[in-house]
Amino acid sequence: MIHTFSDRVKVVSNIKTGLVRVLKDGEVINSVNNPAITEYEKFLKQIAEDANKLSEFSAE
Repeated sequence: MIHTFSDRVKVVSNIKTGLVRVLKDGEVINSVNNPAITEYEKFLKQIAEDANKLSEFSAE
C-alpha cells in the first residue's frame, strides 16, 4: 500500500512483511516493522504533518 503525502514524500507499506518505509525524494529516510494499527495511524499522521511543513517551506 502506498500513501502519497506530496510529490516528495510517500509511505510504502508491505502488508505481507509488515515493513513500513518512509521515502523522501525516493530515498528511504525511516522505517518501522509491524506497527500496531493505532501506532500506524499516529505514524501516518506525523508523516502528513511533516510533509505539509516541508511543502510550506519549499513554497517560500
